[in-house]
Amino acid sequence: FILMLAIVAPGISYINDRKNEWHNSSVIVRNVVQTINKSTSNFLKGKNLFFINIPDNVLSPNSFFPSYIFRNGLKEAMELFGMNQAASVKLLKLKGVKWQCAYEFEISIEDLKTLLPDKENIVFIFDPMKGTIVRISKL
Repeated sequence: FILMLAIVAPGISYINDRKNEWHNSSVIVRNVVQTINKSTSNFLKGKNLFFINIPDNVLSPNSFFPSYIFRNGLKEAMELFGMNQAASVKLLKLKGVKWQCAYEFEISIEDLKTLLPDKENIVFIFDPMKGTIVRISKL
């Protein structure tokens, strides 16, 4: 019995950690998609959407395999929810950010400042404390 418990207990702990990772991942995805929908539903057509520091994955301290979030699929998630009117969707990472981000290009703060004044651009940045994105219009 003790040997079986010694074998099964770590497996149960690992499965529980993975379940929590996937739950946290799904909460982030839901929050991001809802924020996009609330913030852009009336004026998305023809706009350029920029997402900065969107998390690539969630990895708990006791796990070796991350739960992927936006490594691929943000554009597809937007299409799934009928938010495919944007002229372009770009994933960006601010230089110096340490966590794993899904991104196509790395930009500086100065580059970001040039995006914000353009009325054709809608810029979101991921806030890890809130677990979602926030729209920014100035720094």
